[in-house]
Amino acid sequence: MVDLCSTIPLSLIPDSLPLIVPLGVTGPLPQGSVGLVLGRASTSAKGITIHTGIINSDSVDEIKLVVSAKVPVSILSLIHISEPTRLGMIS
Repeated sequence: MVDLCSTIPLSLIPDSLPLIVPLGVTGPLPQGSVGLVLGRASTSAKGITIHTGIINSDSVDEIKLVVSAKVPVSILSLIHISEPTRLGMIS
């Protein structure tokens, strides 16, 4: 598993459209594998939803999360904090 952290600060507003969040991570994955993007339990407990996604092994694009929230949330980027907020993971 690989933890995923945002590279930009986020402000999530309840009931708004989901945000597409860059992670600064690119493919490809190991040949013949597939990545399943999932939210972390600790993220869900804070009212943040990470929408499940699939990453093909041959994808070379930047991996991004689709994120929404049930409560107002502000998250600093990985660049601005020493302990990054882990939003999701690839399994």
